[in-house]
Amino acid sequence: MYSLLTLMLLSCNQDPIFHAVSQEVKPRNPRAQGSPTSIALLYRSHEFPEGTDNSVPVMYIASNKIQWYAQPDVPDTSGSSWNADMGNLWWNTDKGSIIQPGGQIIGLAATDEYLYVMYRNKVLERIQKNGTPDEQWTQIPIDTNDPVLNDTLTFDSIFSCNNRIFIGARYTPKTGAIPYSILYVNEGAVPGDDIIKSIKSDTFLLEGVAYNGSNYYLCLGDKYKPGGSLLELNATAFPAPTSNDLTEIINTDTKNPAIPFMSIISLEDDDTGVDSTIIAMDRPGILYIIDTAANTFTAATKKGTDTVLKMGTFNGFLGLWRDPDDSQWDPNDLTKLPKPILLLATYQGSTSQTTTGYTNGYFEFDLVPGGPNGKFDISAGDFHQPGVPGVNGLSTIIDNNNERYQSTIGKYPITSMYQTPKNIDDRMTLFASTLVAGLWSYRDRDKIPQWNAEE
Repeated sequence: MYSLLTLMLLSCNQDPIFHAVSQEVKPRNPRAQGSPTSIALLYRSHEFPEGTDNSVPVMYIASNKIQWYAQPDVPDTSGSSWNADMGNLWWNTDKGSIIQPGGQIIGLAATDEYLYVMYRNKVLERIQKNGTPDEQWTQIPIDTNDPVLNDTLTFDSIFSCNNRIFIGARYTPKTGAIPYSILYVNEGAVPGDDIIKSIKSDTFLLEGVAYNGSNYYLCLGDKYKPGGSLLELNATAFPAPTSNDLTEIINTDTKNPAIPFMSIISLEDDDTGVDSTIIAMDRPGILYIIDTAANTFTAATKKGTDTVLKMGTFNGFLGLWRDPDDSQWDPNDLTKLPKPILLLATYQGSTSQTTTGYTNGYFEFDLVPGGPNGKFDISAGDFHQPGVPGVNGLSTIIDNNNERYQSTIGKYPITSMYQTPKNIDDRMTLFASTLVAGLWSYRDRDKIPQWNAEE
């Protein structure tokens, strides 16, 4: 009997499923529940001490209401393990306080001057950075002379890029095979003159906007049929761009001219500041590099091979991760950013034969120097799971515990991610908005670094 029990225990100890279970952590209750929006950063004016105006960086997120996150004047340093009491020092304090808007929010975005909330029923509202905590939200009017905006449109997506607001809108009900329009907020001579106008109609859904230091790059995809596009928007066209200022970027693979893209990002890697690398990704998770000089895009391949750099099913968000301990940080000006170390891409899979039975979460891609003007050599990087360091030897999982990652955030589809600026949180906490499980963060809890719901 003793021998049989011993064999059973040994078998259990060697089973990877039991090992994965041992890495699970106590679940927390999310402060922002359900399906939170992406996070928006606004440098909010705040009086402290009395009579002195300071610009304070504040992160905003919305689920059933808007919540905000800012560094307390006297952070709790009694211990490193995060809990709800510590969260109350950082979340929804007087610093960054705003009045709640009305309606169901589907998107947040911010520029240097405003925080925007978007509703599906063709409504965009904002507050000023220097407004009082009880300032009312102001609706941005639409251009009533624009026939596109007089149609039955709903707002689907919103993006802030290089201090400009872009909106993806669609016709309701669907009136054609390609029912989307690209909109923007036209900045008037004075703030009260701002208005929503269209750049292009009869196109695909706007899925992302990036800026390389000279021009804007828009990625589009279609929910109704296969197809999509990449467009370049001449930055000199502002403040009043039109469809004539858009140039289609052509796929070098002529057999697949219309790729339905899901996200686009600037890698912020050009030392001259005028031609940073622009990366886009499609649903299968293939990386595409835009050649801004030739107006073409090409699937990225591993160095010295024809093997396409492919993650697997992409869930629609690309983000950058910087090392909080990078020696290039300037302690006198934390707004000066060192180059990113990792590209983060959200992943959507299904139940599979893994140690946990889940394949969701996100992947990491190493950003390796080696290109011209300090840019990255994309062919030298590759995808890997969090907790499995790649070429750069770093991961967002600081203890390289991939099993704990898989048993926590790896279970959930992620809709967006956000790394806290260093001038808010010295450790640059990484947040993730999940599809159904609320807002999560990667922190020390119970003296263990872990992904868990943000309390």
